[in-house]
Amino acid sequence: MVAAGLSIIKNLLNTFRPSSILQLTITGYLAMTCLLVVTVIILANQLDKLSKRSEEMITKTAQAMRAASDLIEQTTAMERNARQYFVLEDSQLLAIYSGRREKFKDTSDSLIEMNINPKIKVELGMLRSEENNVFELLSRNQKDENLISAYTALLDHAYLILYEIDEWINNQVKEQRLNTNQTRRLLTYEVLLLFFVALLMAGLFTILITRPLRQIDRTINRLGSGRYDIPVQINGPRDLRDLGQRLNWLRNRLKDLEQQRTFFMHHVSHELKTPLAALLEGTALLGEGVVGSFTDDQKDIINILHKNCLRLQELIENLLRYNVESPALVKPMPHPVRFEEVINRVLSDHRLAIKTGQIRIVRHIEKVTIYSDLEQVRVVLDNLISNAIKYTPQNGKIEISLKRETETAVLEIRDNGPGIPPEERSDVFEPYYQGQQPADKPFLKGTGLGLAITREYVELNGGKIEVLDGWQGARIRVQLPLSQGVGL
Repeated sequence: MVAAGLSIIKNLLNTFRPSSILQLTITGYLAMTCLLVVTVIILANQLDKLSKRSEEMITKTAQAMRAASDLIEQTTAMERNARQYFVLEDSQLLAIYSGRREKFKDTSDSLIEMNINPKIKVELGMLRSEENNVFELLSRNQKDENLISAYTALLDHAYLILYEIDEWINNQVKEQRLNTNQTRRLLTYEVLLLFFVALLMAGLFTILITRPLRQIDRTINRLGSGRYDIPVQINGPRDLRDLGQRLNWLRNRLKDLEQQRTFFMHHVSHELKTPLAALLEGTALLGEGVVGSFTDDQKDIINILHKNCLRLQELIENLLRYNVESPALVKPMPHPVRFEEVINRVLSDHRLAIKTGQIRIVRHIEKVTIYSDLEQVRVVLDNLISNAIKYTPQNGKIEISLKRETETAVLEIRDNGPGIPPEERSDVFEPYYQGQQPADKPFLKGTGLGLAITREYVELNGGKIEVLDGWQGARIRVQLPLSQGVGL
C-alpha cells in the first residue's frame, strides 16, 4: 500500500505543475477541505442508516409487545365473559364477548401483518382456529365444561406467542448489536482509508511545496560556498522556476566575476611583487653597505625602508592568500600536531620583532598533542602572535598559556596593549574589518584579513575562537580538538 501511495505521488508530481506557490497552497487547502467534507458525509450517512434501523427495530418491538399483551388481556377477558354467560345466560354478555372477540381478531391480524417470524404466524393461526371453534359452541349455547378448559388452552397459546415475541425481540437486539459493530468496523475502515488518502495528499502537497524550496536552499548554499559549476534547476510552481532561472543568471554572473577576480589578482600579484622584490633587494644591499658606508641616521632610514617593504610584502601575501585561495575552500589535512612545538617555532620566527620592542614573553605551556592541519595551525598562531606583538607597547608583556581541558586544547594569548573594544568584538573576525588604530601607532593599519583567516582555519579544524573579557589588553582564546572527530 505504501509503495502504491509513493507511486501515485510520483506520477502526480510529474503531471501536476501549478502556476504559482499560492495556487498550490490554495489547491492543497481545497483538496483537504473536500476530503474532510466527504468524510463527514460518509460518517453522517452511515450513522443515519444505523439510527433508522434502530428506530424501526424499537418501534416494531414495542408494537409487538403491546399487541401480545393486548392478546393476553383480550383472551383473559373473553374467558371471563364466557364464564359469566354460562352462569347468567344473558345475551348482553354474549354481545360483549363478540365485541372483545373482534378486538382479539384485530390484534392477531396486526401481529400477523408484522410478519415477525413463521413460528409466531403458525401459533397465531392455531390460536384463531381454536378460538373460532370455541365461539361456535358458545354461539349454539352449548354448556360444555370443556369450553372453560379450552379457554385455558387459548391463554396458554397467547402466553406462548408472548414468549416467542420476547425471543424475537432478544434476537432483534442481538442483530442490532451486530449491525452496530459492523457499522463501527466499516466506519473505522473508511476513516482509515480516508486518513491514508489524506496522508497521501498531505505528502504530495508537502513535497510540491518543500522540494523546490530545498532546491533553492541547496543552490544558495552552493553559491555561498563559491561552487558555480553546477547549473541551477528548480522543479515546482512557475514562480519558483522563474526564481531558479534568476538564480542561474546570478550563478553565471558570479562565475564570470570570480574568473575576472582571479585574473585581476594574478595580474596584481605579478605587477606588485616584481617592483617590490627590486625594492627589497635594493634596501638589503644598502643595509649591507655594498655601495659604501652610511651614517647612523642614514642606516636608520634604510632600516625603516626595508621594514616597510617587508610589511608591504606581508600585506600583499595576505591579500593574495585570502582572495586567490579562500580559507573556506582549503580542505584541512589533519594529523597529530605537537601544539607547544608550533608555538615555540612561531615565537622564534618573531624573535627580532620581540627583541626590537623589548617585549617580555610569559609562557604557561603544557605539552599537548592536537589533531589538526599543521600549516593552518601555524598560520593561526602567526597571525595571533604577530597581532599581539604589533599592539603591545614598548617594554610590554605578552602571556601565552596552553592547557588540556577534557577533549580540547585551550590556548590563550594576552597582551597589555589597547585591547579590543566591546563594540568591535563581534566584527574583528570579519573579512576586511579594521578597528580603531592606537594614536601612538597609526602605521599598524593592515588589510583586515589576518583574524578572518584565523577564524576560518580554526573552524575548519573543528575548533572555536573568541575574544574574552577580564584583561587589560586583548585576550583571545582558541580551542582545538585533541583527537579526530571531536568538534566544538
